[in-house]
Amino acid sequence: ALWAGPDFTKKVRLPHANVKEINFSPDEEYVLLWNGSHHSEHDDNAVRIYHVLTGQIVRKCRTPPCTPNGDDFPHFFWSNDGKFIAECNESRIMVRDTENWEIIKDETGKRTALKFESLKCFEWSPRDNVLAVWTLEKDNNPARLTLVEIPSRREIASRSRTQCEAEMHWQSEGDYLCLLVNKLSKTRKRLSTNLEIFR
Repeated sequence: ALWAGPDFTKKVRLPHANVKEINFSPDEEYVLLWNGSHHSEHDDNAVRIYHVLTGQIVRKCRTPPCTPNGDDFPHFFWSNDGKFIAECNESRIMVRDTENWEIIKDETGKRTALKFESLKCFEWSPRDNVLAVWTLEKDNNPARLTLVEIPSRREIASRSRTQCEAEMHWQSEGDYLCLLVNKLSKTRKRLSTNLEIFR
């Protein structure tokens, strides 16, 4: 249930059994509840998203197979304005418009996921509706940082790197993105560390 107001009274019920984690959208219009079930359990009610003021359930689904940053939670990342929510698997990012909870359309009008082979992680800009995506080096394809504008899906920048590990860090206002790069030897030993700043 949700309590609010000057007298802190019960306003709305948000039913979901065995809730382990709660996550509000940045604009506090929606709240996501997760019961902690694993993706392999195929629980179609693992995740429920409610409209806060009305108590209406706007989406429910299974626990995604992975999280955007490799932690146990959250499985979904909200855009800074709450207009979009994104989840991923090992090779795709699904971005939904919270107006209709449908996956955003591509240039042909089809509702498809953004494809990124060997996806490692992604993060929203703290100011703009832009995704920073890091993909791992695989076979003859280098590791890659890609910035994608949402909802246009336009690639606005990209950088490739080889034999490295990396972490992305947005500046608080979203003006800069720092890529912390650890250069690796062929035996995966760390040789050096660089900070690369993108504006």
